Amino acid sequence: MHEQCAKSCNLCGRHLSQNASTASAALAPVEETEGKCGSLHGKCLHRKCCATPELTCYEKDEWHAQCLPTGDCKPGFRHEDPVETPWSCVVLSPPAPSPAPGPAPAPPPPVCADKDQHCAYWARAGECDKNAAHMHEQCAKSCNLCGRHLSQNASTASAALAPVEETEGKCGSLHGKCLHRKCCATPELTCYEKDEWHAQCLPTGDCKPGFRHEDPVETPWSCVVLSPPAPSPAPGPAPAPPPPVCADKDQHCAYWARAGECDKNAAHMHEQCAKSCNLCGPAPAPPPPVCADNVQHCAEWARAGECDTNAAYMHEHCAKSCNLCGQDFLGHATNSSLRGGR
Repeated sequence: MHEQCAKSCNLCGRHLSQNASTASAALAPVEETEGKCGSLHGKCLHRKCCATPELTCYEKDEWHAQCLPTGDCKPGFRHEDPVETPWSCVVLSPPAPSPAPGPAPAPPPPVCADKDQHCAYWARAGECDKNAAHMHEQCAKSCNLCGRHLSQNASTASAALAPVEETEGKCGSLHGKCLHRKCCATPELTCYEKDEWHAQCLPTGDCKPGFRHEDPVETPWSCVVLSPPAPSPAPGPAPAPPPPVCADKDQHCAYWARAGECDKNAAHMHEQCAKSCNLCGPAPAPPPPVCADNVQHCAEWARAGECDTNAAYMHEHCAKSCNLCGQDFLGHATNSSLRGGR
């Protein structure tokens, strides 16, 4: 408070510089004790934990981290520090991993839904037509089959709409029923399904899915074409699922892996943290370095002359603001990487 709030603490006119120096000295980091989490202002780079839940272990840079009140770390410079170097404020003390989840309760049976998690992928690949028997059974939603099955009462009313009854042995005329024969008398007509109880011969292209307000009873049309009938192929095997992606599903996976959770809590970690538990194959070659600023305060630090006074750090994290982009950037990036930062 004496350092940050001199006016409110009525220190003005008194020996302010002496008070400020005393307050600043009180903030000096407490050395890290082996086997113990850090106290207020205590170092925590190696243990990555603080003694009380009100404190959080914040990283300053790759060589220093300190326990501060949660939410009290702002990236950049803190002028009360003995040596003014910027804070990254990366949190090093995340919460403990959740226990392995139990089995999820069975969902209520859906009226019209996909029964397989890969349905949308298969539908985009054209499997609704190539493998219709399997897909219509397992992937009704992705194959756009919802809305075709109405209640018995609604469908009975719909069946009464046809002005021309279906004649046994003959294909339907204009507006004639065609649910059973699935054919129309002329090539200008197509047998369109309204629902599983009713179909009608209409001019080809004249059926739009949904409601038709000229119907005496408004129930929706599916407009599935029933003519000409095609033989149903034998059900084929289910399409192969898309290849799985090997990645971490939780932002704390790397921390948990360093803490040995890949072995202690294997079922949960192998499911949620495949990458951090080294379950992926060989990693692809890294892309060439991008010449950019990695910290939001780079432009401000560059204007303050930090590109020269703090060259190693700034060249590594603020290449753009230090005007290092261009032919020499790869050399700067490589040399900076070999030096390991500041």
